[in-house]
Amino acid sequence: DLSCAAKSGNQPSCIQDANCMWSSTDNQCKRSCSRVAFDAGSATAAQQAACAAAAGCTWLNGSSICIPTCEEAYAEPASCNANSNCLWDNYRSKCTEKCSLHKAESSCSAAGLCEWKSADRVCQLQCPYRHLSFGPCDADPLCQWNTTSGTCMPKCDGSGGAAACEATSSCSWDGSSCGQTCESRCFTKECCQLASDCRFDAITGQCKKSCESRTEQTCAEVPGICAYNQVTRTCTPRCDVKYEQDAVECAKDVNCMYDYSADVCTTTCTQIAGEVDCQRQSLCSWDPTTNKCRKTCQQNKNNATCTADPTCEWLSARVPSCNKKCIVQHSTPDACKADPYCMWDPTAAQCVPECNYLVPEACQANFLCGYESPNTCKQLCKYRHQANATCEADDECTWDSIHEKCAGVCTTLSASEPLCLTSAVCQWTTGRCERQCIYKFKNQTTCEAPAGGGEQSCKWDVYRKQCINSCANYERETTINAAEAACNADPFCEYDNSVLKCKTRCAQMSYTDCVLPENLDRCMWDTEAGSCKTKCEQISLQAVCEKEGMCAWSGAGCKMQCNFRYPTADGCRNSTDCSWDTTLGVCVGSCANTIDPVACASRPQCRYDSKEGKCTESCSVKGKDACAADPTCGYDANTGACTEVCTAQYDNQQQCNSDARCMWESSLNVCKRACTDYKAGNVVPSTTVQAQQECVNQEMCEWTSAGCAKRCDYEFSDAGACSAASACQWDDVRRKCGRKCSLFSTRDGCVFAPQCRWDMPSGTCKDRCSLNKPDQSTCAQAGDICMWANGACTHNCASHSNVSSCINDELCLWTGTACTASCEVAHTTSTDCATAGNCVWDPANVICRRDCGTYRQSTCLQLPTICAFNATSSDCFTRCFIRHNAENS
Repeated sequence: DLSCAAKSGNQPSCIQDANCMWSSTDNQCKRSCSRVAFDAGSATAAQQAACAAAAGCTWLNGSSICIPTCEEAYAEPASCNANSNCLWDNYRSKCTEKCSLHKAESSCSAAGLCEWKSADRVCQLQCPYRHLSFGPCDADPLCQWNTTSGTCMPKCDGSGGAAACEATSSCSWDGSSCGQTCESRCFTKECCQLASDCRFDAITGQCKKSCESRTEQTCAEVPGICAYNQVTRTCTPRCDVKYEQDAVECAKDVNCMYDYSADVCTTTCTQIAGEVDCQRQSLCSWDPTTNKCRKTCQQNKNNATCTADPTCEWLSARVPSCNKKCIVQHSTPDACKADPYCMWDPTAAQCVPECNYLVPEACQANFLCGYESPNTCKQLCKYRHQANATCEADDECTWDSIHEKCAGVCTTLSASEPLCLTSAVCQWTTGRCERQCIYKFKNQTTCEAPAGGGEQSCKWDVYRKQCINSCANYERETTINAAEAACNADPFCEYDNSVLKCKTRCAQMSYTDCVLPENLDRCMWDTEAGSCKTKCEQISLQAVCEKEGMCAWSGAGCKMQCNFRYPTADGCRNSTDCSWDTTLGVCVGSCANTIDPVACASRPQCRYDSKEGKCTESCSVKGKDACAADPTCGYDANTGACTEVCTAQYDNQQQCNSDARCMWESSLNVCKRACTDYKAGNVVPSTTVQAQQECVNQEMCEWTSAGCAKRCDYEFSDAGACSAASACQWDDVRRKCGRKCSLFSTRDGCVFAPQCRWDMPSGTCKDRCSLNKPDQSTCAQAGDICMWANGACTHNCASHSNVSSCINDELCLWTGTACTASCEVAHTTSTDCATAGNCVWDPANVICRRDCGTYRQSTCLQLPTICAFNATSSDCFTRCFIRHNAENS
C-alpha cells in the first residue's frame, strides 16, 4: 500500500506496476484488487472476503477473481463502454456494472441505472437507459414516453393493481395507487431535492425514499442518509446530511448538535436512549440521576445552555468555560483537591467550586473563603495548606506552631475586621490587623514593654511562659461603664456583665482555656480549624452565624452544625434537623436543606421527592422515634429497620401486592399497609392492645385469635375461592366472603362480623341462622335459636323467655314485654333498614346495624366505616356520608 501510495502523483507509473491500480474516483494510486486477493492467502473464501472489504473492488463468482469495479477503473465513457462488463451512466457521469451482472434484487436496486423484474427474476436497465427514443419506449408495456423531458420513464399507472405495479422495482404500490420510486423518478441531486418525499444519497448517487416514511428495518437500508432514533422510535434524516457544515442551522434543530472538533453537524445526545450507546459518543455522557444521555458540559458554548444542564456549571475564566459541577465530578476529598477549580467542603462533605471563581456574595457567605474588595476571593490559608512546608512557601500564609495549622499573614488581611479574624494568629486593633501578643513577643521583656500607637497591651504568663493579651487591665477603670467600654473596644476582649469582668474573647483562647468549665457556656473548640470560637447559640446575627463553619442558621436562631452536635449515629438519627450519612459515617444537615436535585441524589441518606419538589431523608436512616414521626415511614420491630410506607413507595397494584408488607385497596386505587403488619412493636405505643385498635380502624382488616388479618370479603370476591380458603366461608345472603365464626375467640371480634353471633352460654362465636341454611330442614338443625320464616332461616329472638337471656343475645332487644329482633336481624335490605328507627345501613358489610348513637366508646371504635367517636363529648355518632346516604334512599 505504501509503495502504491507513493505513486499517487504519477498515473502512468502507477498503471505500469502490476501490484497497483489507478482509482478514478479519488485520483489516487492504491493496491490493485488482484494483489488484495493474493495477499489474503490461497483460500477462495478468504480472498472473496478480502475483496469485498476493499473499496473499489468486486468479486466475480464465475471466474473467482477480484477485479476493480467499473466506477473505480474508468473515468470516461469510451474506456468504460469498451469493457463488456461496464456501462457508462450518462445521468450520473460515472461508469457502473452492467445490470445483467447483478443476480440479487438488493444489488440490482442499488445500481443507479438498473431495475429488478420480479416475474423473470432478472436485473435489467431502467426505461430511460433501455429506450432512448419514442418508438421503442412506446412499444414497451412497462415504459411510457415523457414528452416534457423527452425521456422514457417507467409506466406506473396502477391499472393492474399491486402485483402489476410492482412488476419492476421502478414502481411501488402505496395501498391505493401506483407511483414511481424515488430511484426511478430522479437521476440528479437537483431533481431529488425538489421531490418532498425523497432525499438524495450522495454515497450511492441515487435518489431515495425520504427517511420519515421508513420503518426501523428500511431505515437501516440507507445508513448514508437516515438514522433510527431510539428515543422517538422514528427514522429521521442524518444531521450531517441535513445540515452538513452549517453550524447555525444545525443548532436550531433540537435533534442535532454541532461537533466543532470534527466541523460537522451530528445527532444530539438527548436522542440516544441507552447508557452503552451514549458512552460510545465522545460528545456525550450518561447522567445516572435522570437516566438520560446529555452533551458533555464542554460542548456548551454559552452560559444559558450550560446552566440548563443540572450537572454543569459556567466559569468564564476556565477553558472550556462549561464543565461538570464539582459536586458531580468528585465524591472524595483527594480527587476534589486535585482539581484546580474545586475545593473540599469538610462541613457539608462535598466538593464545591474553588473560592477564586465565586461571585462576591457567594464568597462572603462561604466560610472556606476570604473576600477582599474589589472582587478578590481567596481560599483561607487554614484550608489552603495542610503542611508546614507548603504553608510557609506561600507569601500570604504562615505556620501557626501553637495550633499546628496554616494561618493567614496578618498584614495581608487588613481589608476588614472579619477578614483579619479568619487567621488564628491575628487580632483587629484600632483599624488594623496585627499579630496577637503570643505570636508577637517571645520573652517577658519585650512582652511587658509599654504598648504604643494603639497596639494591644500584653502581659507575661509566668506559668505558661507565654506572652498573652491582657483583658483584666481594663477592669482598673474608675467606673463600671468605663471598664465595659474600654474592654469591648478591644477586639481581643469582651465584657461579661453577669460577673463584671473583662474576659478574653473565645477566638483568642487556646484549647486549654477554651474547654475550661467557666468558658463552656460561651465558647466552643473547632477541631477542624484548631481554634476556639464563640458558641453558636451565643451568635444573634444571621450573617455572622452563616460565616462560622461550625454553625448553621435556622428559624429559631443560630445552632451548632449536625456533625459537631452529634458525633454518633443514634443521636443524629433521632434529630429532626439532622441526618446520618452512612457513606461518610458522620452526622450532616437535614436533606431538606439541599435544594438541588443533583446534590440531593448524591447524598446516600437522601431521596428527591419529585412530586413535592423537595429533598427528604430516606426512611432507612431514621431511628425509631424519627421513623414514627414521619407519616411516609414505617418501623419494623422484627428487623429494627425504618422503611417507606406502602402509600409512598408504590403506585400500582402489581408492585404493591408483591411486597408482603403491603396490600392494594382497589376502591381508592392506593397501596396500604398490610393487615398482618399491625402487631406489637410495629405500632406506637408498642402494645398488643394498641395494635388491635390500629387493626380494627382499618376498613380492610379485622382482629382474630391469630392477630390482625385481611378481611375475607376483601381477599375473595367469589364463592369458590372463598370456600377454598381454610379461614373463610361464603355468605349466600350477603353474597360476600367472611371469616369463619369459630376463629373469633373474643366477643368483640365476633359481634361485628355480620355472618356471626356470640353465644353467651357457651362463650363461643357461632354462625348466624341466615348463614348457609338454604331450607327449612337445615334451619331446624340449628336448634331453637333459629326459625324458618318468609322463606329464609332467621334468628328466633322469641325463643328467649326472660329478660336476662334476651339482653345477653346481641341480636335481640327487650321491649319491656317481649324479646324482639335487633336491626341486624329485622332488616335485610338497605331500604328496610333506612325506614326503621334507630337503625343504619353498613354498606361495607351489607348489613343493618343499630344507630351509632346507641354504642359505647369501645363498641363505636369497632365500627370505623360507619361510626366515629367524639372524645370531647364522649359521644358515638353516625358518619355524615352514611347518614346522608340513608336519608337520600
